[in-house]
Formats: sequence, C-alpha cells, structure tokens
Amino acid sequence: MTAIVPILELLSCLGYGAAFLRLFGRGFAPVGTLGLAMAFVIGLGVLGWLMFFVGAAGLFQDPWLWAVLLAGLAGLPLLAPSWRDVAWERPDAMGMLLLALLTIVFVLDGLEALAPPADADSLAYHFAVPRQFIRAGALEFIYRSPDGAIPYLLQMGYVPALALGGERALTAWTGVTGWIAVGAVYAFARPYLSRNWALALALVFATLPVVLYGAGTGQVETRLALFAVVSAWAAGKAVEGGDARYAALAGAVAGFYAGSKYLGLLYLVAIGACLLFHRRRFAFGALFSVFAAFAGFQWYAWNAIHTGDPVFPMLFQWLGRENLIQWPLAHDRYFQLFLEGDRPLERNPFNLILYPFLATLHAPPETEAKLIGLGPFGLLVLPFAVLGAWRIRDRIRPGVLWSFVVAAGIFYVLWFVTGSSQRVRHLLPVAPLLLIAMTVAAERLTRNSGMRRPLLVAFAATVAIQLAGAGLVGMKFVRHVASGDDREGFLQRYVSYYAPVPWINANLKTSDRLLIGERQLFYFLNVPFLFASPFAQGEIDLRPEQTDPSRLLADLCAARITHILLRQDASGTYAAMPAMVALARGPALVRVQEFAVRVVGLKTLPGTVSEARMDMLRLVGCRG
Repeated sequence: MTAIVPILELLSCLGYGAAFLRLFGRGFAPVGTLGLAMAFVIGLGVLGWLMFFVGAAGLFQDPWLWAVLLAGLAGLPLLAPSWRDVAWERPDAMGMLLLALLTIVFVLDGLEALAPPADADSLAYHFAVPRQFIRAGALEFIYRSPDGAIPYLLQMGYVPALALGGERALTAWTGVTGWIAVGAVYAFARPYLSRNWALALALVFATLPVVLYGAGTGQVETRLALFAVVSAWAAGKAVEGGDARYAALAGAVAGFYAGSKYLGLLYLVAIGACLLFHRRRFAFGALFSVFAAFAGFQWYAWNAIHTGDPVFPMLFQWLGRENLIQWPLAHDRYFQLFLEGDRPLERNPFNLILYPFLATLHAPPETEAKLIGLGPFGLLVLPFAVLGAWRIRDRIRPGVLWSFVVAAGIFYVLWFVTGSSQRVRHLLPVAPLLLIAMTVAAERLTRNSGMRRPLLVAFAATVAIQLAGAGLVGMKFVRHVASGDDREGFLQRYVSYYAPVPWINANLKTSDRLLIGERQLFYFLNVPFLFASPFAQGEIDLRPEQTDPSRLLADLCAARITHILLRQDASGTYAAMPAMVALARGPALVRVQEFAVRVVGLKTLPGTVSEARMDMLRLVGCRG
C-alpha cells in the first residue's frame, strides 16, 4: 500500500479538482500543463475540505477513507483535454542541463521521502495531529496553542495517506506535493517565459533554503504556495476579462488557504483587494466572499464551538469562554506575552521596507532566515525587475502578473503590521508570485540587450549556492539509504531527545497520561500526553513565577498526570520550573528511569549534536 496510496491520492485530487472546475462550465478551465496543475491544487483543497466532515462524523476508518479517495477518480475523464494538450517538446542543451539539475534535487528529495520523519514541527503537530485523529477515529479538539487548535485543511490530506499506507506513504505524499509546487511554478510561469527560463525559475524555487527545509516535511508553507498562486491567477483573470466565475474560483482557493493556516485570512484580504480594481467590484466581492467562506469556514467554526474564539487564541480575551479549564484568561494573557518573542523587529514603516533585505543579508535569529531563508535570487534580480517594470509602466494593466505583485505586496504588508510571527518561512506561500513576476520583468528588460549576461550570472550564482545547500541537506538521507540504517537508528540519530520513546511505549499504558516537554516526540507516543509548556497549555501552571509545589501537585492530579518526562539542566535539576524542583524533593515524585539523549540541530546542519539527560518521574502523590 505504500506506493498505491500516494498515487491514488494524487489521482483523486486531480479528479476532484476537474469536477470542481467543471461546475463553472465546459471550457472554463485551462488545458495542458496549466490545467493539470490547477486541477490538482483545487482537488487538494477539496479533499481536505471533505475530510473535515468525515472526521467530524467520527468516520476516520479505512472503508470511509478508501471511499473518499475512490470517489475522486470519477472526475478523471474530465481531464482528457488537458492531457491531450500537454506539449512534449524536445529540450535543447540548456534545457537538458536544467532538467538534469532538477533531477538531482528530485532524487535527494526522494531519499528524504524514504526516511522516517524527523522535522520537529511535523512531529509536533503536522503529522502528530492526523495520527491522533486516526487513533481516535474522529476529530478531537486540542486545547493547545500555537500548534494545537489551528486550521488543518492541508493536514487532513495526510490522514488517508497515513491511515491507509502507513508512515512511508505519508512521507511519500509530502514529497509528491512538494514537487507539485515546483511543477506549478513552471506551469504558471510558462505562459510568460520560454521553456528554459521557466525551468530555471522552477530550479531556483526548488532549491530555495526554505523549500529545501520544509517541502519534504509536513510543514504546509510549500503546499500553501499552490493555493496562493491559483487564487492570485484567478483574481487576475477576473479583473482582466470581467468573468465573475474567476472571482468565485479565487474565493474558493483563497478559502482553502485560510482553512489551512490563520495567515490565510490575511491572504483573503489581499486577493479580495485585487478584485476591487474591476468596475464590477461589488458583484465580484460578494461571489468571492461566499466561496471563500464556504471553503474555509470549518476550522473556525470548530474553534468557536469549543472555545468561543474562532481564531483561538487571538481573540480569546474578548470572545473566549469564561472558566475554560484548559485555557484560563490569566494563562491567555501570559501567552500573549510569549508571542512578542517572535517579533524581533519593531513594526514601523522603516522596518517594513527593510525586512526583506535584513532577511537576506543580516537576519535576526528569530526570523530563522540565516539557514532557512528565501535565498539571494530576489535581491539579485530586483534591479532588473524594477527597471523592466518602469520601462513598460504605461502598458501595465490589471491582469495575472499584476495580481501576483499586488496580492503578494498586500499580504506582506498585512503580515508585518498585524504583529504576526516574523519567521521568514511564513512568506514562502507568496514567494512564487514575486519570483514569476520579477523574472518575467527582468527577462523582457534584458532580451536582446547587454544586460542579459548579468541576469544570467545572477541565476547561475543563485543555483550554485542553493544546490550546495541541497547537497548539505540531502547528505543525511543519502547516508541513511546507503548504510541500510533501520527506522529506530535513524530516529535516535536525528530526532532530539528521542531515546525515552521506546521505553515509554513499552512501559506506559493507555490509562496513563504523560506530561512531556519535548513536542517533537508527540508523533511517536502511543499513550495520552500533555505538553509541559508554560505558554502552550493552561491546565497546569508551569510559569517560572509559579513556585508553589502544592498548587502544582493539585494541577497535576486534576489533569490526571501519572508520569512526567523532564529534561535536566546543567545543575541536574529542572530550574526553569521551580515548583517542579520543590515537588521532586518530596515523596510525590519518584524517578523511575534516567535517559542519555542526543540533541540535534537543524536538518540544514545535520552534524550539530550535543548530549543531555532526561528523567522519567512517576507521580504518586495524588489521592483517590
């Protein structure tokens, strides 16, 4: 099933997308490579949308999951015109070189798909939450932030892959969808660029550090780029030709973005703003809003039902339920303070302009841009793009490329000024919009001119630097396959603090509940657990200022905790949690196991390893 399920899911998405596009009428959808890419992107959203209702009905069992995937196949015959229109051109020497380089990256990504998952965010929630839903047979609300109670439309596509095909099918699916994003960059650039230029741009995108970091994992940003490109394309078609059906399509696909990540709400505003530039702005806006709400509402309703706040916990202090045990108001105020740590730059006009340059040249650590940024290409091609746009400024009209720039620009401004996390990877979904528009402007400026050579040097330098990064990232997967290392060996080597997991699964029962501070272990646990975080959960008060061990004991007992896994600090205790230190000195906590663990750095620097120790404590101080 490992190979069958990802292929079936791919075909199912194509079928669902084709059927959705046919709702707008025969001949509405483009054909050829562009039509296939668009069908898949829309089908990916439709599949995630359907899976919410399957899970809400408690039907996450194999027969129902097979039924959902097989139903999508009914739409495949509608793609016949697209298959017939695919142009199979023989590449020239440059095209062969670009295809060879893309193949190298593809092989490295394929080796990653063969390895067990090791990315911390994927293991904490992108993969862990679908696994939790599968084990429960239904959706469950997770009172945890910022990685528990969030929109999960894209992760719903992981459910059938994992449930029906296992872990290898899951990693294969993320690899496939990551590469479809690369293919989409080619497909949407091809109407404006030659084949070789479009291939070169796809290669630049495939080797962006942030794409290398996340495309083969469960992280959603690379896949969100699919929704961003299609919705911006549809908005551009709407304002260019006045066809209201494109406004509806833009709303649906932007709604899929919003159903996959809170930042999609900002992208909804950006795409909606593009539609204002047509004289039928009110009709377009109404259609856009209806389709966007229908496509993306589920997870916001899910949050509101359980907490009162549809964008939990951002509006919890105003909309949240009082006396919610899992998220008290006092804890919510503490959580808001934590969020400030993700905003290293003050929000002002100067930093708004400066951020893209800082993220490339001198990134603050909080942006994570030094190792997993957007690469140098944007800055290198910027002068060519600006000059190219200036030369044709009198001919610029609202259309597809125009909407790419407007949507990306508005999203960026909203992202920065609203106080969102300033991690650069959150901008990845709109990066293809700017890459395509900037490359088209630069290519047309330098066509038949002496400026062509500097532009080619910029491309070559970018590809050389980023291919070296791809090799660095891929080496651990090459070693894994070449050495024949088994799953446990790989996880012990590349997942921080993994050593206690086999002991936990062998010795704890489903009637136990583990308090654990290492989120990257959630995916592997077969027992109930609670995140030992002072900000991510409110059931147990673990703030440093909480020093009362009796209060901590009461919280632990109320939360039905039976075991606690804690990381030792340099002093051999848990100084970050004073109440826990005091409680551990008494009879309420008994150490039952000590573990020597490895601490692994980012996957972009796989050699960075240190050692640490962890304790497994058993709680014996609860009465009754």
